[in-house]
Amino acid sequence: MVEFNDQFFEKRLLNLKETQDSITGLSAWCLQHRESHKAIVGTWLKVLKKVKIEQRLTLFYLANDVIQYSKRKSLQFVESWGTALQKATTLVRDDKVKGKILRLFKIWNERSIYDEVFLSDLCGLLTTTTKKNASAENTEFQAYKNFGSHVCDLYRSTVTRN
Repeated sequence: MVEFNDQFFEKRLLNLKETQDSITGLSAWCLQHRESHKAIVGTWLKVLKKVKIEQRLTLFYLANDVIQYSKRKSLQFVESWGTALQKATTLVRDDKVKGKILRLFKIWNERSIYDEVFLSDLCGLLTTTTKKNASAENTEFQAYKNFGSHVCDLYRSTVTRN
């Protein structure tokens, strides 16, 4: 098997498209290099910090594909990505993608990928703002933030009922 090359993987992440073929193709590559799961997840997080918000969503879709397959096959990606997801979730708070990220969290709950407490924490990270950003919020964003909290409350109530 070919050795993991982080520069090659970083380039593939930067060129990843939001198509099923592109995502499943790179997901398969990640799974073939699963012995390097920590380096793969670390490079994913590094690239996530560099790219625009729309590309961050695509990177989350990649993580989702790898994580769900890994859960079925008991591979270490689930645990490795869990740690990175806490940092990554704070980078996808943008209104353009927040709802889609919440949908991923709901799917992970329904399929028992991660436990309820962890997903509730991720949901909280998604809807919380920092003190620095809070002072710059306008009324419209404040209203959305309250709506986002409501969505998380709805998420938590569905988790509790199931």
